[in-house]
Amino acid sequence: MNEKRTTFNTKIGPVMLAWTDKGISKVKLPNTPALQISPDTKEERPPQWVSLAAEKIKKHLDGEPQQYDDVPLDLQEVTPFNKKVYEALRRLPSGAVITYGDLAARAGSRGAARAVGHAMAVNPLPIVVPCHRVVRSDGTLGQFSALSGTKSKRQLLEMEGCTFEES
Repeated sequence: MNEKRTTFNTKIGPVMLAWTDKGISKVKLPNTPALQISPDTKEERPPQWVSLAAEKIKKHLDGEPQQYDDVPLDLQEVTPFNKKVYEALRRLPSGAVITYGDLAARAGSRGAARAVGHAMAVNPLPIVVPCHRVVRSDGTLGQFSALSGTKSKRQLLEMEGCTFEES
């Protein structure tokens, strides 16, 4: 994979965006060590379509929710199941939430809530593939592996207009 990357500053700190000719392949948020970036990925000036995606991410993290369904993605490094889940999740509008089970059903795998949970945990495109919008069936937030965990998930959802009682 001929991946390139750019880093840009946001309200929450530096964000790294990687892309190929096919689309955005990774988004690395601050304090998210799990995402692996190939050592041969070169820092480059992004083409306009990548700059537009970066600008959307900046706006989103500044409190102005964005939709990313028009941003091309390169999902060749994810499993076929995860790809279906990410594509289904991208269609969920800002300000809406979905349960792990309902997302599994939308992705064509009813009953695969745990597998959806794993797909969210390894999501290489947080914010762009809005894993923060996936909640437990009892309405509680569930886990969030990016940024500072559940606290960040709550902040992202509240910024999009969702409210949750303290749990």
